[in-house]
Amino acid sequence: LGLVELVGAASVALGVFAQLGALLLIGVMAGAMSKKIFVWKTGFWGDEGQGWFYDLLYLVCGFVILTTGGGTLALL
Repeated sequence: LGLVELVGAASVALGVFAQLGALLLIGVMAGAMSKKIFVWKTGFWGDEGQGWFYDLLYLVCGFVILTTGGGTLALL
C-alpha cells in the first residue's frame, strides 16, 4: 500500500502517466476514508483534527487530475 501511494504521488508530481497515478491515489484515499468512516467510526472533522476531510480533499484532487489530464507540462 505504501508503494502504491509513493508511485502514484511520484507519477502525478513528475507528470509521467499522471492520470494513472491519480487513479492509484484515488484508490488509496477511498480505502483510507472507508477505514476511518466504517471501522474507526471517525466523523468528518474527527477528534483533534483526525477526521477524513483531508482524505476527501486528496480524493477530489485526484479526480480532477484524472478527468482533466496532467496539464500542458505532463511528460507522458
